[in-house]
Amino acid sequence: MSETTAEQVLARQWAAYAAQAAADDGTDPEVRARLVALYGEPDSYEEVVAPFGAGWPGLAPPRARPWDADPDELAAHVLADVQAAQKRRIKQYERDARQGIIGDRPAFALDRPYRAAEAAALLARPGVADLFPYGAEEFTAVLASWEERFGTRLVGLDHETVILSVAAPPRTTEEAERVAAEHFAFSSDTIVQEEDEILAEYAANQLVADPVWRFWWD
Repeated sequence: MSETTAEQVLARQWAAYAAQAAADDGTDPEVRARLVALYGEPDSYEEVVAPFGAGWPGLAPPRARPWDADPDELAAHVLADVQAAQKRRIKQYERDARQGIIGDRPAFALDRPYRAAEAAALLARPGVADLFPYGAEEFTAVLASWEERFGTRLVGLDHETVILSVAAPPRTTEEAERVAAEHFAFSSDTIVQEEDEILAEYAANQLVADPVWRFWWD
């Protein structure tokens, strides 16, 4: 059996979103009207993925060396920030709990940065990756590709969230759009259900020179 590659995984996810968008065009008019009343007029598929189209645009080229930072040194710094944010969320969770406000206990930070090759063991932990549309082989393939091309390390993981440190993020908007296409394929929720909502805005506002990538699934 051939090895699973990031190209295969992301191309399949891109095609699945395009197919779903086409199917949504046939939504019952009354149902669509109710959704628009609740959430507003959605962006069209063409608007969401511009400047790309329905066809998978392919992987972004790797960042040339030298990179902006040493991947392991950067990962340690990013992890410290993620852990500090986690402590603040836990304190808020505990304050809310004392007032009878029930929620999920925050759990994003890892105990140390992890390489892509170690991801499969992490995914086997109870309560991890419950909402991910990937098995361990697919998930590892994508992380390994990003590790090779952009110097990523895994610093946060739970049932719906992935946080990566990025030693070689895109430097220009054009580079960022190519990377954003991969992010969209990997986790469209991260874009279409957040403030930027479309690929081009996400690339410009979230990816250029940013040493942290965050993904989530609903």
